[in-house]
Amino acid sequence: VSKGQNYMIPAATAKLRITDAQGNIMFSTEKGMVNLLPGATSSLNSAWNTGNNIPGIYTAVLEVYVDSQLVTAKTATFAVGSVVIISGSLSVTPSIVSIGNTVRSDYTLTNSGNSDAAGFTAQVLVIDPATGEAEEAYSRQYTISRGEMITDTAALSTQGLWLKTYTLVLLYSDGSVTKTLATTSFTVKDLLPPVINIVSPVSGTTYNSSLPIGTTVTDNASGVDRVEYRIDDGEWKLLPISDLSQGRYATRWEPALADNGPHTISFRATDKAGNASQPVSVSFEIQMDNVAPLTAIDVGTPKYETA
Repeated sequence: VSKGQNYMIPAATAKLRITDAQGNIMFSTEKGMVNLLPGATSSLNSAWNTGNNIPGIYTAVLEVYVDSQLVTAKTATFAVGSVVIISGSLSVTPSIVSIGNTVRSDYTLTNSGNSDAAGFTAQVLVIDPATGEAEEAYSRQYTISRGEMITDTAALSTQGLWLKTYTLVLLYSDGSVTKTLATTSFTVKDLLPPVINIVSPVSGTTYNSSLPIGTTVTDNASGVDRVEYRIDDGEWKLLPISDLSQGRYATRWEPALADNGPHTISFRATDKAGNASQPVSVSFEIQMDNVAPLTAIDVGTPKYETA
């Protein structure tokens, strides 16, 4: 406020500084004012971020100069309270994971407050977005100094999860406050093909009549969609289900005389997610017998009896 009664102050400088309890200058700034009329008020403002300063009592000193001469000075004290500000980031590798495998979550925790954060808990949760329930969880306690950033990793199993997209959440909890720091997502998929076990024919065996063609097939996630077979280099044919509960697929082959010789039967399977197995094969031999059996009749000397 200009207290002059008949004089306009052409220029003045306001200097502001903030000191801590030991007199150390934590912040300073100065601003100019021009043409201050008698009785007029000039409002100035400055911002000081207290977030990076330790809790305690601070003093603000305002000095006004005209022509380099101090004309007035004012002081005010204030307190900076203790504040813990925890922020975080979260990433997941891989973003698409095969069912049953482990997903890796890398996360950071940063304390940008003015006090140390002691004894808080960080949790990484796998959330089913359909139900909101946590399907898997990792938690750990931390103490982070003022201005410190730490990194950590959580390994989370996908065993027992459904084939769908899940939300990954990083939570902070200090016993009284729980808040979400970061979120991301990953998708559980069936990335593995079915597994085939050949039951028949038996490798290296010679067959001389009708023979069974059979296999058992298992899939760890989406389920078996179809099983196919082919004889030698023939076309692939659908292998029917013979026992669904056991995963058995079977048919029979009625070879002809022209089929005599070595043969190979190949099998392949595809699951409901579209994963196709590599063909697996078994080799054997057909030896059909077209020679009629020999029959010998031994006729002895006739015997006659008279009455």
